[in-house]
Order: sequence, then structure tokens, then C-alpha cells
Amino acid sequence: MKENQQNDKSTPREIKLKPFLRYFGEQRNRKFCFILGAGASKSSGIPTGAELASQWLNEIKEDLDKDHFESWLKEEGINKNDPASFYHQIFAKRFEIDHQAGYDFFEEIMEKAEPSCGYSFLAEILAQGKHNIVITTNFDSLTEDALFIYTAKKPLVIGHSNLAGFINIQLQRPQVIKVHHDLFFSPQNTEDETGHIDEQLERGLQDIFQSYIPIVIGYGGNDGGFMDVLERVLDPDKGIYWCFTGTEHPKGKIEKLVVDKQGCFMPITDFDELMVLLGGKIEIGLLDEKIEQIAKERVKKYRDQVQGVYNKSKEGSDLLPDALDEIIKPEKPEEPNWWIYELRVERETDPEKIESIYKEGLEKCPDSHELMNN
Repeated sequence: MKENQQNDKSTPREIKLKPFLRYFGEQRNRKFCFILGAGASKSSGIPTGAELASQWLNEIKEDLDKDHFESWLKEEGINKNDPASFYHQIFAKRFEIDHQAGYDFFEEIMEKAEPSCGYSFLAEILAQGKHNIVITTNFDSLTEDALFIYTAKKPLVIGHSNLAGFINIQLQRPQVIKVHHDLFFSPQNTEDETGHIDEQLERGLQDIFQSYIPIVIGYGGNDGGFMDVLERVLDPDKGIYWCFTGTEHPKGKIEKLVVDKQGCFMPITDFDELMVLLGGKIEIGLLDEKIEQIAKERVKKYRDQVQGVYNKSKEGSDLLPDALDEIIKPEKPEEPNWWIYELRVERETDPEKIESIYKEGLEKCPDSHELMNN
């Protein structure tokens, strides 16, 4: 990133988004990877680390008497006006009775999360095979989910440090490296757990940063282990682009890292907008028609397969008829489905009963051109 260096190397540089987008779109030989923190998942319905730390701190305050609460804050050195910086200590206290309850909490909120539009564009970028690596401190599966939903690419997911040996910068397949593990593979969320990165994982990250320029989005730098690794393995000749929201770029250890690695801060509105803009620079269009087409193809394939099972039932299976009759019984009134009536017709031979089924179907699904044409 020599073009971004300044004479005063102790001063962090900020670059505006518009020239960076031009730079990103013009690169033919350089590859970028994405470092994602909790801020990238906010628009998908997962609270940020700062929001969770604030919530948990309030709950701890409610559970403890005032003296006990203040004593704990002092003992841990926690600034209650900046809970995000003490996320790991607050998590440990909030779930000290049952550590697993904390991960059950994560599982509940992540189970409901759907990838935002930003993840759809990220998935398309990854699937193209050039900028194909995500490194994340998150436990969620939003990146993988987006790849499954919006592309035909299946990612290599490094969800545990024991899998770090499989990181391969020669692969064009999307790779998702979870620095603190996947939610279902011994996730790391305490200060002790996140304060150290496995040596094999560090070697894998070093290989990545020798070939890829990192773009950091939504990461607060509050886990010492990963920040230490970045300090050790990032290549100053490639630099780092650290995105931030708000009016001022991050200070402290993040600022020091960006300066030391001859990087740039870059103000953005949010993760979704950035991904849409990056996608536009490499000619990724809107995905609505593609999503609709994929859904139609899946529906057709599903119906053809079920129809095949029905045809087998007509050929003498002893078990299928009763099971299929149960499946195609009249559905709930609030969920009319024309195809159910079509399948019931397939099972019927009496013309009067067939006509009755079609009439019932048209009453429930009056706009179904499929039933009208029979």
C-alpha cells in the first residue's frame, strides 16, 4: 500500500470511500480479504458487542447491590461508560453461574438472524474466487448462510483452530476463518480464551496476509489475541483498510496498528452499503431476479421429486399411500396451497370427487391459475 504512505508515519491516514472504490475496482492483480467483527452482523439482527456489553452490565447492576457492583467494577478496572472495551469481563460476570448459558443466549439470537443484503453482495464477491476469504471474530454463520442462499459455492469453513491447517490461499473456493471458533465448536468468549491465538491458526493468517490486503469492517479490536496477531503478521507493504462509522476513527491500539502497518482509516455508513458499493465496482448486479429464479428451480425440482414418489405409490407400495394421504390432507385455512389440491386429484380416480376437490381448491385459492386450467 505504498501509494497511501505519508511523510509523517506517526499520523494515521484517512481515505474517503469514493477513491477507495475506484482503487478496488481497478485492481487486477491485488487480492483483498475481509475481517468482520460484530458490527457487520448488526443489520442482520445480531446485536453488536457494545450493545450486548451494555445490556449485560445493566443486568449485573440489577442483580448486585450497589456496593458489590461498584467493588466489582473497581476490581476489574471497568469503565462503566465504556462497556464495549470490557466486553469479555462483563460476559464472564453475567454468565458466571453457568458459562454454557451464555452460549445458549448466542444460539437463540443467531438462530433467528438472516443475512442482510450486504451479505448477499459479500457472498457474490467471495464466490468469484479472487477476494474469497473472510476472517471473522463472530460466532454466527451469516457468511456461510449467504453463500448457500445466493450462490452455488460451498465454502471451506475453519470453525475451530484445530482445522487451521486446512487454510489454503491457493483455493479459489470461499473460505471463512472463525478466529474464536464457531458457535457449535467450543466458542471462545472470555478474556483468557480470546487473549491467545493458536500457533497453527496464526501461521494460516500470516499466509493469508502475505497475499491479501485486509479490509476491516465492524471490528472493535477488544480481543487482545487477534490484535496481537495482526500486529505480528500484517505486511506493511500491503497495509490495511480499517473501516469505521461515526465522525472519528478509532484511537488507541487500533490507531497504532494502522499507523505501524502503513494502513488507512476509511469512514463508511455501514456494512450493507459498503458491500453493495464494492459489488457494484466488480459488476455484481441486483440479485432479486436471480433469487427468484433459484427459488423457482428449487420448487420445480421439489415438486417433480414428490410427484415421482406419488407415481411409485401407484405402482403398489404398501406404506406410501397412507403416509401420502396424511401429507396431503386439507391444510390449515391460513396457509392455502394450490399444489395440495393437485396432489389430492392425482390420488383420486372418481371424476365427481376430482371435480369436488378442484372446486374446494378454487374456493381456498381463487387466484390459482394452475387450478383454473384444469
